[in-house]
Amino acid sequence: MPAKERRKQKTHVGHDRRRGRERRVYERVAVCLEVDYRCDDTFLFAYITDMSAMGIFIQTTTPRPAGTLLNLRFRLPDGSRLDVDGRVI
Repeated sequence: MPAKERRKQKTHVGHDRRRGRERRVYERVAVCLEVDYRCDDTFLFAYITDMSAMGIFIQTTTPRPAGTLLNLRFRLPDGSRLDVDGRVI
């Protein structure tokens, strides 16, 4: 399926692991940003649904194992592109 068609589809995520006792110290900001990310030689697409000073939450139906290194690429609301490396925790 072409990327543009895949981005138009809404996909249900089975559960939200963030519910329950909130353990985070830093304020979280709700966002809705498309993100392309690379893991090894696999390119994936998902949405960033919130951010804080210490991390982001990527809503995906195929979460990667803890410790996985990712290269993320997304556009901020002002149109600037951001490329960052991160690690799944």
